[in-house]
Amino acid sequence: MKVVFILFCASLCTVFSQAQMVHHQMTSSQGASDRLSNNVFVQQSIGQQSAIGNYLGSSFSVGQGFQQGKISKGKASPESSIQLTAFPNPFTSSLNFQFSAFIDGFIKISIYDVMGRLVFTSEKEVINNMISLDNLIFPNGQYVAELSTKKASFTINILKMR
Repeated sequence: MKVVFILFCASLCTVFSQAQMVHHQMTSSQGASDRLSNNVFVQQSIGQQSAIGNYLGSSFSVGQGFQQGKISKGKASPESSIQLTAFPNPFTSSLNFQFSAFIDGFIKISIYDVMGRLVFTSEKEVINNMISLDNLIFPNGQYVAELSTKKASFTINILKMR
């Protein structure tokens, strides 16, 4: 009877000691702060639990967070007010891009997967503010399309499904 009682107490101690084990803990964060020559105060930290995002000002851009995309917007231009639409989205093998205003000339089209790898590239002429692509044969998933002119660059998320 004593042996059973000792085994019972030993198993309880084992259960309670593992129940109090810390799995994730952060005791501090690292970072820096600095005042720039134009009197902008910049703070940066690593390891914090906060929102991530980007801000584009008239003469600067700020990106905060662990993952930042490889595609970024440049300074504002007259073309920046033009909206880009992709349809159908999700698409199967054909995709159309339509601009909200007149775009002249040829556009370079680059499509990237979520890992930032280039999976498709082409150069097409804009006809009636639209570009059509056919025979897009690559795996189902989420992609980023970048359409570039000499003056502006447009990006849009697209989804490939069967």
